[in-house]
Amino acid sequence: MDKEQVLAIANNEASPFYLYDLCVIENKVKQIMASFPEFRLLYSIKANPHPSIVKHLANMGLGFDAASVNEVQLALNQGGMSDSVFYSAPGKTIRDLDATLDCCEIIADSINELNRLNCLAHSAECKIRVGVRLNVMNTKITQSTNEIMGGVASKFGISIEDFNTLNMEKLPNIDVVGVHIYFGSQLLDVKLIINNFHIIANTVLSMKCIKNIQYINFGGGFGIPYEKSEFCLDIKQLSDLLHNDLQFQELNQTSIRLNLELGRYLVAECGYFITRILDVKNSYGKKFAIIDGGMNTFYRPIMTGNFHEIVQFNTNGESEIVTLVGKLCTPIDKYYEDIALYPLSVDDIIAFKNAGAYGFSMSLLEFISHDRPKEILIWGKSHELN
Repeated sequence: MDKEQVLAIANNEASPFYLYDLCVIENKVKQIMASFPEFRLLYSIKANPHPSIVKHLANMGLGFDAASVNEVQLALNQGGMSDSVFYSAPGKTIRDLDATLDCCEIIADSINELNRLNCLAHSAECKIRVGVRLNVMNTKITQSTNEIMGGVASKFGISIEDFNTLNMEKLPNIDVVGVHIYFGSQLLDVKLIINNFHIIANTVLSMKCIKNIQYINFGGGFGIPYEKSEFCLDIKQLSDLLHNDLQFQELNQTSIRLNLELGRYLVAECGYFITRILDVKNSYGKKFAIIDGGMNTFYRPIMTGNFHEIVQFNTNGESEIVTLVGKLCTPIDKYYEDIALYPLSVDDIIAFKNAGAYGFSMSLLEFISHDRPKEILIWGKSHELN
């Protein structure tokens, strides 16, 4: 998706809106499938739950990681198969479990949840397949400056020590057939990811308490560069190192199905958040540019502090220092303070890059009762889907 194509669409649409390019997603999927052929690829729906994206990925043969009952239903409605939809989240209610008991693979996140599942299956007079999310110690994961979800004290998963002490005979109505281990998100360090995969493989190979492991969900955590100082994840190096890892080689020789879960890596770079300049004003020596978006439409940069590069279509003049803010009635609604941009004028179109993941659905869509932004999908230069 080049700048001319983005600008042509922006000139014909009311802003703010999201623009997603399905071709970018396709290329990412093909890259991963070619580099890691042993894995079944799962899409983490929470990254971007747009139904057309979910359907497109289902048509490409992907399975799904769902973090809610509604995401499970979304995956099934858009073509996902029940045995390739994995429901993994902490704090599932009895109602959540009952609603998904026979339509997906449930990943239990706690011992209490295993007990609940056993009781539900007993009431239904059946035996059900379940997976377990394990939290395995990982000292190196603390090197990550991004979201850490395992390897340390965490709300996610069951510690391997607690799981190993379970008496499975007291849970006669469940059959633990899968393992899910996920250490962290937005990882760009190849060695850190390889260490994660090594620990996962070693853990599963050493688990004597599960005799019937049929699948492992490797939480990938592959990142994409947001800052200009960051480099793209070297997928070839990652693939080469993984295939040379002795623990992974041993695991790959078993009949256990290997699942690789990715979200942000597949969809972040497919998306732009398009917005217009509403006003430019000076206040006590500082220049402010007010956009028609805001944290109700694109909250992620404000909430996380991650930088999303700004694309400008009017690049005349010398760059100047400006504070870029949204139009909402709160000082929190501020994107970047004292950023260097080409001179901005009212009605100028600008775009935030890497907005395909955690954009629309992570925003405060109801705040101050403005209209929701539209989401537009394109597929090549000849297809446009609303």
